[in-house]
Amino acid sequence: MSRNSNSGTGFTGVTSLLGTGVDLDDFSTPIPLTLQTAGNRSILGNDFTQVNDLGYGLVAANGALSEMVSMFTYYCYASYYAKNGAEIRSLTGSSCYGEFGLVAEGSDPNEIPDSIALYQDMTQPAKAFDVDAILTLTGPVILEAGEEITQTLTGAVGKIAVSTSQTGGSNVLYITDISGAFDTTNELSITGPITGDSTVTALGANSVPIIVDSNGYDNPVEGLSVYVYDMQDAPSNRSEVNIYHPTRPAFARYEVANAEIVQHVVGEYADLGASDYTKTTVNGSASGFVFTLTKTIDAGYRATFQVAEDGTDYTVGDTFVVTGDKLGGETPTNDCTVTIDAVALADGAVAEVSASGTIAVEASTPMYSGKVYKLNFSTGDATFSANGLLEIVPFNTSIVYYRNQTHIISDLARPDVLTIRPSTALTFDENPDFVYRSISFLTSDSLGDELPANTSQAGLDSTYDFIRLTIDPAKAQEVALANTGITKGGTAGDTVLAVKLADTNEIFRLNNNARTPGANRPAGWTADSLTIESPIVTWGGKKHYVFNYRGVGVGDIVEEPSEDNIYAIVDLVDYDTINQTDATGIASTVVLGSELVTLRAGLKAGATGSVTVNISTCRASGHDFLDIGTGGFNSSNYPNVIFGEPGEKKEANEVIEKVKVVCSM
Repeated sequence: MSRNSNSGTGFTGVTSLLGTGVDLDDFSTPIPLTLQTAGNRSILGNDFTQVNDLGYGLVAANGALSEMVSMFTYYCYASYYAKNGAEIRSLTGSSCYGEFGLVAEGSDPNEIPDSIALYQDMTQPAKAFDVDAILTLTGPVILEAGEEITQTLTGAVGKIAVSTSQTGGSNVLYITDISGAFDTTNELSITGPITGDSTVTALGANSVPIIVDSNGYDNPVEGLSVYVYDMQDAPSNRSEVNIYHPTRPAFARYEVANAEIVQHVVGEYADLGASDYTKTTVNGSASGFVFTLTKTIDAGYRATFQVAEDGTDYTVGDTFVVTGDKLGGETPTNDCTVTIDAVALADGAVAEVSASGTIAVEASTPMYSGKVYKLNFSTGDATFSANGLLEIVPFNTSIVYYRNQTHIISDLARPDVLTIRPSTALTFDENPDFVYRSISFLTSDSLGDELPANTSQAGLDSTYDFIRLTIDPAKAQEVALANTGITKGGTAGDTVLAVKLADTNEIFRLNNNARTPGANRPAGWTADSLTIESPIVTWGGKKHYVFNYRGVGVGDIVEEPSEDNIYAIVDLVDYDTINQTDATGIASTVVLGSELVTLRAGLKAGATGSVTVNISTCRASGHDFLDIGTGGFNSSNYPNVIFGEPGEKKEANEVIEKVKVVCSM
């Protein structure tokens, strides 16, 4: 440090009276210095050609900003190098010969990354929703899937897509394979099953439709979308569904470009008014309350209402009873009681309600949600099925859903900063060396619903690095090492899967958790180094924890994981299900004939990570690369030809992205 600094007096004495103070007059030990960026930290260059044999063309470090126009580099070890949060923007430049083109590495050393948590599971099951029309009837009828109904006077014919309640019947029919058009005047008839032959039998006055929804929520062959329901969490854009088509057969992957919500809700009883319930109120003048009921296996009955239909003169404790025969069940077994929990002081309008009662479970009753979504496919990626659905996807077909490039994260300290500067680095603690570049942060989800405070939907420029578990179909059908199951994935109820060999990183991520026995965890593990929870997979309507990867050698002997293993096994523990019946282990076999089945393990909600805002970036527009990777002047052998053939070019070296890095062109 120059003695001429500080107005010519230099710096002497102790910098602080605290224990951290440094005596600038004590030269017995080196004096530590921390250099912070001072003064101007940006530079603009134009036509700045760099011929630096195995040197650097441009280096920006520690938050520096640089804009270069028409800067050409030759033979450089790295032509453009951004380090520790620096930003380089290049227009119409070039990188010729040398080892590396654009390199961005690290983040601002003064920034403390923002710790985050994953808001939703990365994978979940869903059920297909496939109907040509929805008929809302005058009253309940009992029908089974596959039965044919007709409306004689209109000539309309259709098949029941999913059975109604077999207890009290249902007043909503899901119809497929329709010909003609149903009206809202005439009764329906059923052909065959009631009499055992082709006799047509009228279903009576209850069967007259009062609403005919012919919008068509079908999943036809070559359709570029699929309708689904019973998703615990709403779907997102840039995601994926896997569907097994048994007739072809094929286990197909479809890329989801975006998601829409449709108006229909499975298990909903809408706009229930005075004629639909029996009320018990303190005030005889209380009136005007209209509500909607939904039923799910998880939550039972739930009541909602619109502010415009909240009524007047009600009192806390007033009740409304909807009989079970109107809700797909019996009375009084399946009656629903709605109780007022809060009212407005001014006029006694209903403010809060709760619902109680035992639901009747129908074949279409969802576990978590009756909301129906349309998932629209994209067709530009060759790794996915590109020509639409390979087969019709019938009602209640099991579907595997993955969130690929859109994830909701919570616990953000400054979400406002992220919406201003969306280009950041996102890492998850379970795989800290894999960095995702964010390209957007939104305060609402893909369906436009507002997210809670300190929560954002992050759009990434690459798919999450799922752990790929490719089933070994031959070993999966064998009994050895099946633990409490029958086989290793070949039979419903199995709790062990036989899989192809995984790479080192995938093995680490499968075993670095408390579920894996200590002997099989990564070397040197500690309680602090383990992830919060093991990865999860989805199959057959269920979610499972997957962990404890072990190699298997000759004679089905369990070994340390290595390239010499014959195959590998992993353990499963049940996590959640949307199936109406459940038992321990997988709900169905993972062996699908000759089809190669790959389960992708992702993160459970609550998984931790971090967001770094001030990352190093190289942004180049109109940039030209020529023979990057050939090395310096001599090994590139241009323009001379003294040293023989030039070194081999390496296109992978044109753009280098390291930890917490973004490079874009």
